[in-house]
Amino acid sequence: MIRWQLLLFWKLTCSLSKIRNYMKLFNLIKVFISASFFGLIYFAGKFLSIILKVMKKLKTLLIIDAILIVIVTVLSLMLVGLYSVNSTISDTDTRDLTIPKGISTVDIAELSAREGLIKSKFQFLIWAKLLGKDKYIQAGNYHFDAPLSLYSYLNSITHGGSFAINVTIPEGLNIYQIGGLLNKELDIDSLEFLGLAQDSVFIASLGIPNLTAEGFLFPETYNFDPGVSAEKVIKVMYDQFLATAETLIINNMGKFDMTIHDIVTLASIIEEEAHVKYEQPIISGVYHNRLKLGMLLQADPTTIYAMKKFDKPLLTRDLDFDSPYNTYQYNGIPPGPISNPGIDAIKAALFPEETKYLYFVSNRDGTHVFSETSSQHHKAVREIKEKLKKSESSQNKS
Repeated sequence: MIRWQLLLFWKLTCSLSKIRNYMKLFNLIKVFISASFFGLIYFAGKFLSIILKVMKKLKTLLIIDAILIVIVTVLSLMLVGLYSVNSTISDTDTRDLTIPKGISTVDIAELSAREGLIKSKFQFLIWAKLLGKDKYIQAGNYHFDAPLSLYSYLNSITHGGSFAINVTIPEGLNIYQIGGLLNKELDIDSLEFLGLAQDSVFIASLGIPNLTAEGFLFPETYNFDPGVSAEKVIKVMYDQFLATAETLIINNMGKFDMTIHDIVTLASIIEEEAHVKYEQPIISGVYHNRLKLGMLLQADPTTIYAMKKFDKPLLTRDLDFDSPYNTYQYNGIPPGPISNPGIDAIKAALFPEETKYLYFVSNRDGTHVFSETSSQHHKAVREIKEKLKKSESSQNKS
């Protein structure tokens, strides 16, 4: 009995011991599970924190990238605007711009846009500032004759304009008429100009092959600064003659046994007689033929020059006026030019049309009737007079 009880007690003790072991194991498992759960939560939190940090950085980078893309895009568009054609000028168009002294950059942008020289005032102001051009824009007159990029335009107006005055000297004006024109356009004293143009000492100092400047003041459009002197104007105009006509004359005058002075004198008469360009070589041929035959040139403009009747009609009695310039009275080429001929008249004097004509009479429309004989010429004169009478009669009736 006691033995069985001891055995039962021992088994019970063993069972309790196992139960305690199982409880320990369960507690361990419980601790492990609990630790693992909180570990997972911890690591999940860490992972989430890292993810959030990465996402924050990515968001920052995306914002930066977006800003950079915008900046690059804007700069690219601005660069395109800077170097591409930025004006409304066409290949055949021109623009003149005057930038007054003391004007602001904003006003220059406004003025430039109004003239079609720039398309965007904003881009003009931005680039002028970025390139430092806004501090160096210069007042003056500018001329543009081709499409411009904004960069080219900014360069142009920072390299200096001019307040110079354009003066056009038409072909065929004499020194008296040029003096009046210069007085009007440049405020040069016309008497001072004429005095210098006829001052033989001054003329000789320039090397002009004449006693006056007549014939050697080349007709052209000139760019003179305000306040320019009469001496400067005469020198510039003669320099233009040298650059344009001297070599041409020297290379071709020998075949006529003429001097530069002779060719220019003949060219000045041709310039005055011919009112349409295509007749200049024909009229030149007439005068060359008459010179060869020893005939009087009988050129009305020479008598007009001798009498200084530039704005009055020539009368029949004027042909008797005694002056070496009157080619109705004196044979050969007159003492000097009677106007300042253009290059076409000079070429006509050097390259006359080969013709048998010895006479011509005005049609009163700028053209002439040319004749080989005196009888043909007088017939043409009569016909033109009759035509004029009929025209006047019909006008009076109407």
